[in-house]
Amino acid sequence: MSWLDRNKINELHHNARLNLRRYRPPEVLLKNPNQTTAVDIWASGVIMVSILSGCYPFFKASDDFDALAEITTVFGGEVVRKTAEKMSRHICMSRSNQPLHLRKLCVRLRRPPTSGGSVTSVDDKEMNMDFSADIFPDSAYDLMSKLFTVDPQKRISAAEALDHPFFKENM
Repeated sequence: MSWLDRNKINELHHNARLNLRRYRPPEVLLKNPNQTTAVDIWASGVIMVSILSGCYPFFKASDDFDALAEITTVFGGEVVRKTAEKMSRHICMSRSNQPLHLRKLCVRLRRPPTSGGSVTSVDDKEMNMDFSADIFPDSAYDLMSKLFTVDPQKRISAAEALDHPFFKENM
């Protein structure tokens, strides 16, 4: 094998690891040894939020630390801290932010970009947003929130997900 071939293999391996990081749940990022199939449920949530927000990749972290910071930004510091404690892990945060409203976030990300503002800032108009014209049903967001439960012990199972009203209403 030539140097060029080995270099290409290393590059592909690095890119594969980088792409998989975007699907890693908190329990993987916290290096919890007791991982279950709940990791796959989280990955389904990442796929679903990408569809509902029109934003791929949704999580863009380049390392585990940044990935956990992104999860904390979206789902709130307190729930991540409590989940870490249940896994005998400790997270030190300078401040604990409130979770973002996932539906508002998805709707905002689907809109054309405006100058100023960030994903984490929601103006008064967005706080009172009317979701009746949303192209996705309420059940889609409900399922997504259950796929994205930070605590893996409370996360919906695959069987429960398949039995969710979203699939019954939209199939």
